[in-house]
Order: sequence, then C-alpha cells, then structure tokens
Amino acid sequence: MLTRRMISNFDWALFLSILIVSGLSVVFIYSASFTSHMIGDFWQRQLFWIVVGLIVMMTVIYVDYHIFAEYSYLLYFVSLAGLVYVLLFGRVINNTQGWLVFGSVHIQPAEFAKVISLFALARFFSNNDREILDWRALTIGAGLMVLPIALVVLQHDIGTALTFVPVFAGLSFCGGVQKKVMIASLVIVLIAAPVLWINLKDYHRERIRSMLDPDYDVKGIGYQTAQSKIAIGSGRVLGKGLKQGSQSQLGFLPGRHTDFIFSVMAENIGFVGANGILILYLIICFRLIHIARDAKERLGSLIAIGVLSIWLFHVIINVGMALGLVPVIGIPLPFFSYGGSSIISNFMALGLVLNVGMRRYVNQ
Repeated sequence: MLTRRMISNFDWALFLSILIVSGLSVVFIYSASFTSHMIGDFWQRQLFWIVVGLIVMMTVIYVDYHIFAEYSYLLYFVSLAGLVYVLLFGRVINNTQGWLVFGSVHIQPAEFAKVISLFALARFFSNNDREILDWRALTIGAGLMVLPIALVVLQHDIGTALTFVPVFAGLSFCGGVQKKVMIASLVIVLIAAPVLWINLKDYHRERIRSMLDPDYDVKGIGYQTAQSKIAIGSGRVLGKGLKQGSQSQLGFLPGRHTDFIFSVMAENIGFVGANGILILYLIICFRLIHIARDAKERLGSLIAIGVLSIWLFHVIINVGMALGLVPVIGIPLPFFSYGGSSIISNFMALGLVLNVGMRRYVNQ
C-alpha cells in the first residue's frame, strides 16, 4: 500500500532521466532502421516494450521490497530452473541457446536472472551478522553467482555471463569485504587468467586480438568495430542529423539497433549529443548512489548498489565496444539498445531501486 509520504519520496530525477533515455532509444532505433537494408518495425516494438516495462516497474514499486526479499531465494531457484530449461529446450539465436520463442516474441531468461540473483545476494549479505564479510559469507555469495554464470556460459553467452561479476564485486565491496580478501581475490583472478584464455573459443580470442590491433582482419572479425568507429568519427561535433548517417543508412554497421546503437546516435547527433546522453547516465548513477546512501537499512542499500553495478558495467562495456576499447561481447546499452527482455528487466530493477527510495522513512 502506497502512502502519501512514500509518493512524496519518489525520485523524479532518476525516473525522468531514464524515461528520457528510453524515449531517445525509440528515436534512434527508428533512425537506425529507416533503411532498405533493414526491414522491421523495431522502433514500434521498442516503444511497446517500454510501456510493458513501465507497467512492471509500477507493479514492483507497489509491493514493499521486504516482501520480495522474503521470496528472493525461491525466485532465485525459479530463475535457475528457467536457465536450465532454455539450455535444454531453448532456441539458438546468434549462436546463443538462451531464448524462449513465442511467435514473434523472444524472451531471454538470463536478463531476468541478473536482477533476481542480485536481489538474492543482497538479501544474503544483508543478513550477515558481522560488519565485515568473512570467507564463509563470500564463498556462499560467490556460489549464488557462480550457478547462473555457469548456466549462461553453457548457453555460449559469455557477455551476459560477465554481467553477473560486477554485481558480486559491488555488493562484496559495499557489504564489508576485508582489504586482504580483496587482494587475495585479485591474485586468484590473475592466476586463473591463463586458464580462462586457454578455454576461450577461437572467435573470442580473435575479438580480443582485433581490439588490440585495430588493423587486424577489418573485413572479418574486426568489421563491426571498424565500422562503428567510422560512424562515430563521421558524426563529428554536431552530427549528420536523424536518418542521415551513411554507416547506418547504407547498412555498413551491423547490430546498429542493438549492440551498436551508441554508434548510430553519435553519427546522428555528434560529439555534443553523445556526451549529453552520457551525462544522463551519469545523473542516473548519482541518483542510485544517493538512494543507496539514504536507504534505511543494509538490504535497501545493497539493492541500489547492485543495480548501479549492473548498469555502470553495461554502459562502460557497450560504449567501449563502440569505440573499439573492449572486445565485442554483446552487452546492450541500458534502456537504449533494442530488446524486450533487456528493457523489462531494467525497468524491474528501476522499480526495486525506487521502491527502496520511497520507503526509506517508513518503519519496517
């Protein structure tokens, strides 16, 4: 039940910033798909998913997040069951066996598993009696993340699997991990790096090589990155205008409505416009930090930090992909890239954060 005081605590700055980003996504997806090389009503579908996402957000806001917390472990195991199901019976799209297909609707359970796993880990760490997280708590917390990561990796979706990592890192850091534990964890990661490299598939190694060497295989594995940088550079200061970008309109840039929507946007509105979008994301990050700081208890604070970790990771990696600074691993830009599962899961996470902020002065 929402009270007048809860409604007065609604974070309009966060909500409006995300609403602006979502609205702009429709505009630039329309611009990217307005070409004979790309047939589809993607901008209309994006608008539909945004409306669905807003409904999901309002539903999540209405229910006290402490009630969700009571069922977080049950939801966690349901999400794992969903990942197992798509692994066995899911549809393969873009070499990833992680999709449920209902006619023209494609659902990716891994997107929802990220948010649910975040919630389960936040609840576990918030129930820790000590001010610091010992090895036992960290090991169990890591286990909560390893299970969905392993299932997503088996779906051959390395990019989505990596998005679980900043959740664990962010919640562990804010949950009270000791400095010596952090150092030991970094050492373990460095030791394990050669093993991970050996077990990477050939095309993953090729993508990393194309990132390190911009001139490597620009007509093959490095084609997307090369075309993305051309698109961003051609936008110059103020851009070419909507539906005027050569890379997007002539079909040179693959994934222009999904993973490389930032490149389309930079080509259309230039350096100034691209930085304006990044400023909006910066505002979103500051509002999440504000909510985490003012949350009435540890659970709410960890939820906000977890959502911040996911979104910040997505923005950094997606923009880095467009600029050729990181390998192409299929990470969407939050609220901007086309995709129903991504949009709805992001609005679900937004609802949780707004839920925390609205109830910061309410007795449990």
